[in-house]
Amino acid sequence: MARLRFPARLVLAAALLGLPAAALTGAASDARAAGAQAQSRPGAPVSQNRDFGVYEPAKSDSGVCAPVAVISRGLGVGQAPMRSLAQALSHEGWRVVVMRHPEAGRSMFSGRLVRSGRLTPKTGDEADPASLKRRAQDIEGALALARKSCEPPFSALIGHAIGSSTALIEAGAKPRVAIPAKDRFDAYVAISPSGSGGVFSKGSWSGVSKPVLVVTGTRDLRIRGGWRPRVAAYEDMPGGRKRLAIVQGATHLALGGLGSPSVRQKVAKTIVDFLGDVRKGEMKADPIPGVDFKEK
Repeated sequence: MARLRFPARLVLAAALLGLPAAALTGAASDARAAGAQAQSRPGAPVSQNRDFGVYEPAKSDSGVCAPVAVISRGLGVGQAPMRSLAQALSHEGWRVVVMRHPEAGRSMFSGRLVRSGRLTPKTGDEADPASLKRRAQDIEGALALARKSCEPPFSALIGHAIGSSTALIEAGAKPRVAIPAKDRFDAYVAISPSGSGGVFSKGSWSGVSKPVLVVTGTRDLRIRGGWRPRVAAYEDMPGGRKRLAIVQGATHLALGGLGSPSVRQKVAKTIVDFLGDVRKGEMKADPIPGVDFKEK
């Protein structure tokens, strides 16, 4: 079979992720920019293996244990996107553990097109119960790494795309299929959550009580309904330390850190500010140009 060119691979990726092709092909420049970014500013975790990458805080008080952020990546986007967010958190004094989820790498895009026009992946997709269960199990190892040297005073679980499902399930959301969850974090961040259908149904998020930030963008498109269905999780959760951030012009890939330096910076600041607000007990979003906020 002939090797697919870059735009064709994006179309297949869109089919797999349940996105309109325009959602990824429109972000082709983001992906190319990310490649240039990875070459010019490689940045790497201080320790890493097949399953995890660990970033130590760039600044910390002597003898004080740093807060911990665990990040769950999306599907088939490599490691570079989560690196930008991990570096931003590290710079703000966080120890960061990125769950690599090896089964979710680029190789999952190799498969075959079935009659419906969707790609049949080798390792499942966003609604695959086996993949969601493996991700839930990865949290245990991430927390063990995070607590290796000391007990952190605060912890947050952050996820993009299917990683946001991992975060919300851990927070207490009820998926269609039972997935183990223990609500072990002080706050949660869901970047580009899936909305109703697939993993979740209406009412799935009504039991989430911890602080949650939901992040989406006006070009974070789904096959039906554009980007607006992605706010369903925020709308369904009970009030109390919940925040919604809508990044103007941000695509699904850009929200995950792939290209678009402007979007990367806005998402990182949105997340850092939210976690800082939760820790201080002051839940009022600071203005960020190009980002609209709602709180309840």
